[in-house]
Amino acid sequence: MHSWQKNRAIRNSDLVICVSHNTAKDLQQYCPVDPKKIRVIHNGVSESYYPLDGVSSEQSQDVVFVGARSGYKNFKLAVESVATVPNLQLKIVGGGKLNENEVKHLDVHLPNRYRWLGRLSDEELNQTYNQAYALLYPSSYEGFGIPVIEAMRAGCPVIAVNVSSIPEVASDAAILVDKATVAAFSKALIKLPTMRKQLITAGFDQAAKFSWDRCFDETLAVYNELLTK
Repeated sequence: MHSWQKNRAIRNSDLVICVSHNTAKDLQQYCPVDPKKIRVIHNGVSESYYPLDGVSSEQSQDVVFVGARSGYKNFKLAVESVATVPNLQLKIVGGGKLNENEVKHLDVHLPNRYRWLGRLSDEELNQTYNQAYALLYPSSYEGFGIPVIEAMRAGCPVIAVNVSSIPEVASDAAILVDKATVAAFSKALIKLPTMRKQLITAGFDQAAKFSWDRCFDETLAVYNELLTK
């Protein structure tokens, strides 16, 4: 019923806002509408994420995983990938309490090398990004991928998969692997120190392209467009 309602709402709408060009493409595949109805407005990123004075991550060994952990989010793949690089540890943010299977998987692959931080405030997450070796974002599908931009704005290097909306959002400011595999992520984690400064600088530039003020202005323009029709 829920899917039917969404489908009908989209088909009967005057305009449809999508958060990425990739989402717009998916919309056309699963619920074809007149392309002239579609407007792409990227999400913004909170100003709560920024580099902290006096905080350095150059010697950090903490790889951060943020958000839901089921299915296409590839959490177990992240665990196994971090395990291949000695001394790296995994900090797990959000996604609800670790379940029994996740704990078992962590204890097998990363014994004493992981920590579940639970749900963090923006301030706490910003500090976590600032102190991190990298954000590992192994998701196989995202409509946008806000953590990628949050991390970049905080000066945290990003490793992700070159699929769905991720290349649109991350551009060349992240290490993007072609396939979500342990081998690919392991290689990226090992390679990261040689690209660290470059990634951080590029990340600042990329994150600056996304703001909630811009999102608001573009959304308001869509409503004004409707009013003038």
